[in-house]
Amino acid sequence: MALGLGRRSLRLGHGKRHCAGPEGGTPQVRFFLLLPDQFRMRDVWYSIGLKGSGTNNIVVDPVFVPAEFTLDLQQARDATAPGCSLDDGVVFRSSLTAQTWIGILAPLLGVARGACDAFVGYTRTKTSTFGEKVTEGGPMQIAIGESLAELDAAFALAERVNEVLFSEQPMTLEHRVRHRRTVFSIWLAPRV
Repeated sequence: MALGLGRRSLRLGHGKRHCAGPEGGTPQVRFFLLLPDQFRMRDVWYSIGLKGSGTNNIVVDPVFVPAEFTLDLQQARDATAPGCSLDDGVVFRSSLTAQTWIGILAPLLGVARGACDAFVGYTRTKTSTFGEKVTEGGPMQIAIGESLAELDAAFALAERVNEVLFSEQPMTLEHRVRHRRTVFSIWLAPRV
């Protein structure tokens, strides 16, 4: 996973590390930051319309990553990572699971709302082959109404996720299951 678009930026990755122990240790999933001289870019992104997104592969030969450039995934999920105590903000103190919605839902709902608004604005100027305004036809009003209702439901579900995050209570397994179900529901909701 790349962080930043420039060729000389830091890169964020993740992988398994075997911890020291009597039998080789248990694999531990960790995030890590790589300095620019620790990787090289492989340009593999040839998708139509997404060339400017900067998504490419990084190639890493065996390299040493200092502990201070790593983050234990389980600690991030449990909100016990060292950085969680450094800031008073809810997002910084909360678990990775609780804040994942920001990266998934916010853009998804924003794009859906923008697409719906653009469609409604576009159809206001259109007339049918019979000379009527398209937006005044029953089928179009029903379709737009259904889409807006689904979008409103998705925003309401996102607010439910927000309530858990800002309640500042520990993220239980029940919260995680409900949170994932809610995120999945929101992902499916907008048909716009």
